[in-house]
Amino acid sequence: MSYSIACATSVWRVIGGSHFATDVLIGAAVGTATGFVIPFLHTKNSNQKKSDFVASVLPTGVNFEIWF
Repeated sequence: MSYSIACATSVWRVIGGSHFATDVLIGAAVGTATGFVIPFLHTKNSNQKKSDFVASVLPTGVNFEIWF
């Protein structure tokens, strides 16, 4: 359902002259890649031993943790 809404929105943005078709295709590629890569990295990191340095991006900013 969400892909249908995204596809319809992108078609109307191109028809309305707000975006070029290349803008829509690159945006779809970046969004899809992000949707696959971020969960993959989270599952990969959860199976490994915790490192001494962790950087996290949060809605309120960036969080750095260092253990000695």
